[in-house]
Order: sequence, then structure tokens, then C-alpha cells
Amino acid sequence: MIAEELLERYVRGERSFAGITVYAEEYASLLDGINLTGVNLCGSVLDGDWRGVILAEAQMCGVIMTGGDLQDGNLSKANLSGAIITQCDWTGCNFTDAILCGIAFKQTEVCNSDFTRAELRGAFLNETGLGQSDLTEANLLGAEGIDAAILERMGCILHNTRLPSGNLYTTRN
Repeated sequence: MIAEELLERYVRGERSFAGITVYAEEYASLLDGINLTGVNLCGSVLDGDWRGVILAEAQMCGVIMTGGDLQDGNLSKANLSGAIITQCDWTGCNFTDAILCGIAFKQTEVCNSDFTRAELRGAFLNETGLGQSDLTEANLLGAEGIDAAILERMGCILHNTRLPSGNLYTTRN
């Protein structure tokens, strides 16, 4: 499905697009800043440029995106459990209160993003650029490839953050 068709169907009230492939590259200008709040894209493959798209409260479990962009996207309260995001640029995204359990960010940039109160239990973060991100009250229990020292070197904000080990990190005075 091309992005234009997805938008037309969304405007008509359809919200479930689970298991489809959405091609956005040629329609990037259509998606820029578009509001797809509450859309269901579970199991879908997303292709191309999704910069600035509002996907708040979206159901995106098991989504796959390779080589795409979602810079400055709003994914607050979205569920991306089990998603596989590879070689993408998701810099500046809002993940406030998002469920990202088991997500795999592979060779992906999510710098300058807001993960306040996000659930990142069991996330794969080995090759993830998290620099300058806000992880206030985020839950990283069991996450792979990250620890407090690395997060501090990246300039991340850690306040009441649950670390992969289960320890609670509180801001140092």
C-alpha cells in the first residue's frame, strides 16, 4: 500500500492496517507532520520517510522498518513491543509513556529523544545512538547493550531510571 492510500483510508475512519507494507518514500511530503493517532500497524513493514508523523497511541507491535526515517516523530503512548528498527534515523522522537518492550534498535539513531516513563524492558540497544536522550523514569530492566556509565557518557538524562540490572538510578548531587 502506498502512503497516499493509507492516509485516504485513515481520513475515512479506518484505523487498522495490521500486517501490510506501507511505501512512503515517494509520498514523504504527504506524511510530514500528519496525525495518525491510534492507528494499528501491528506486524506491518514501514518503508521510507515518516519524518514528523504523529503516531501517538499507535499499536505498532512487531513493526519492521529498515533504512527509514521517523525523525521528530511523536510516538507517545505507542506500543512498539517486539518491533525491529534497523539502520534508521529516529532522532528527536517523543516516546513518552511508550511501550518498547523487546524492541530491537539495530544501527539506529534515537539521539535527543524523550523516553520519559517509557517501558524498554528487554530492549536490544547494542548498536543504538541514544546521546542526549531523556530517560527519566524509564524502565530498562533486562535491556541489552547499555548501562548507566555509557548512558552518562552519551549525555543522557537519568532520573529514577530502572537500569538493566534492576537497580534504580537516581540523579547524583
